[in-house]
Amino acid sequence: ASLSICREAGAQHEVVFALNRLGYLSEMMGDVEEATRLCEESLSVGQEIADFPEVACSLYTLGSIAYYQGDYARAKQLCRRSLMMQREIGDSRGMGISLNLLGIVALYLGGYRETEQLLQEGLATLKAVHNQNGTATIRVFLSDPQGGVTSGQFVVTVTPVNDPPTISNIT
Repeated sequence: ASLSICREAGAQHEVVFALNRLGYLSEMMGDVEEATRLCEESLSVGQEIADFPEVACSLYTLGSIAYYQGDYARAKQLCRRSLMMQREIGDSRGMGISLNLLGIVALYLGGYRETEQLLQEGLATLKAVHNQNGTATIRVFLSDPQGGVTSGQFVVTVTPVNDPPTISNIT
């Protein structure tokens, strides 16, 4: 229903977002054909409107689908494209997740050194995300049962804190 409302409202960014999430859920439920269809549509629309975070997400999910189908060469190609885009937009979490999947794919392709390198880089990237600070813009899309639709965005700023060390009971 939300996807239909987004389409009717002409809210293209929200359409791309919804398609991505529905594709991910379809993949998790084992409906690979539907997941692929949804993510390919999300990728196409996302590229048309230059929604790079969602394009990167579509590429990653399509790479994940290819991985689970045993098409490791395609999984590697899609995840590399996703990683490249995530690096361009500065999405550290997405980079870490893509690096981890690329590491697993490299293992299946017999690239043991590459596997180790990718997994170490992915782990280091995700560890850095844990202590992240800065500014992020959050997009919100709301709809009600009567068909009312609105969207907006807001900025969240997380300031760095130099937390003092803590000591547990030492015996």
